[in-house]
Amino acid sequence: MKRYCFYLVQYIDKTDRMRLLLLFGVLISIECSAQLGKINPYVITFNGEKFDGQQLSYDSPIMKPSHFKVDGNVFNAADVAFFQNNHGYFANLAKLYSDNSERYAIRIRSGILHLYEEINIDAYAQEELQITENSSSMENEMLATWEYFQYYTKNNGPVKKANYKNLKADLSDNPLSAHSMKNYRNYRILQVAMVLAGAGLVSMDIARQSNQAVQFTPWMATGIVIGGSSYFLESAKENEKWLAVDSYNKGNSMDTLTQY
Repeated sequence: MKRYCFYLVQYIDKTDRMRLLLLFGVLISIECSAQLGKINPYVITFNGEKFDGQQLSYDSPIMKPSHFKVDGNVFNAADVAFFQNNHGYFANLAKLYSDNSERYAIRIRSGILHLYEEINIDAYAQEELQITENSSSMENEMLATWEYFQYYTKNNGPVKKANYKNLKADLSDNPLSAHSMKNYRNYRILQVAMVLAGAGLVSMDIARQSNQAVQFTPWMATGIVIGGSSYFLESAKENEKWLAVDSYNKGNSMDTLTQY
């Protein structure tokens, strides 16, 4: 009986050891996966220096310059061109505007052309997203939609506004992109023409009634409809801009481009 109990205990101990080893292996695998998937934060200054760390935070104290902290090292926000945290990769837009206001954008598409959408830095600069269900609609509007871009970089260069002038120059060496930018320009011209035509009709009808009380007429209604219809071309115009940058990224290799 004693021998039977001894073997039973030995069997149970051996089974428990196997279970513990299996559990230990699973925990190690989970930890390794977490470490591999973890993104180490960093900042890149305007002079091109990169500073890595384990923790990144942003603070905007009253009456003091805003700053970033990377493992205790402090960087003035005005000196930081780009930064990476667990929410994504961000660009400082300060040098694009003369009012010295702090504005940031999150990268929504990577390639030879990195595309950026402007966001609220207060929502993204901490470990957890700083937006709650009780946040105002204005704050929620400053979260990324991932559908629009207002800025871009080419070959990891400086941030530029994604306007027609800049994109036309930077995408000119790709025929498909150049064609899409031409379509974008045509839509924009048509929009302006429709607004001017609509405003002209309204103004003309108001001038016609200058010697009497101005009344709303079918001509005014037609002018408003024509001018307002320009809005419906906005989606088609933006699609051409997306086609332009997508064609450029697909048509150019990223093999020699260092990715941050």
